[in-house]
Amino acid sequence: MSAESEILAIEHTMSDAFNAGKIETILALFDEELIGFSSTQHERLVGINALRETFHFYLKEADHLEYHMISPIIKILDEKVAIATFYWLVILMNGKTRREIQGRGTHVFLKKEEGWKIIHEHFSRSFHQ
Repeated sequence: MSAESEILAIEHTMSDAFNAGKIETILALFDEELIGFSSTQHERLVGINALRETFHFYLKEADHLEYHMISPIIKILDEKVAIATFYWLVILMNGKTRREIQGRGTHVFLKKEEGWKIIHEHFSRSFHQ
C-alpha cells in the first residue's frame, strides 16, 4: 500500500470512528504529544487529553452528529513526513433541528515505529457560500 493510501485510510478510520462515537479509536491515531488547533476553542491543544476534550465537546452538542471529510489532498514529503489537507463538515442534529459547521483541516503525520501518527492538527471553521 502506498503512503498516500495509508494516510487516506487513517483519515477514513477517523471519520468512521467519530461518527460511531469511538473517541479512543480516534485518539489512537494521534501522537501522545500532539500540538494543534481546534475549531472549538482559541487556545492551542497540547497533548492527547486536550484533543479528547474537543471530541467530547462535539459529542455533548447534539443528539446525533456526523463528520465528513471532503476533497482530501495527501502530500508525502519524505518517507517519514506527510501532510493531509481537506475540507470538513460536521452535522449536528437535535430533534428535528439540523445545524452544519464547515471548515478546513490539516493533519501533519510522522511515520513512527508503530506506523503513521498525527503529530499536528489544525481545524478552522470556514464560511463559504
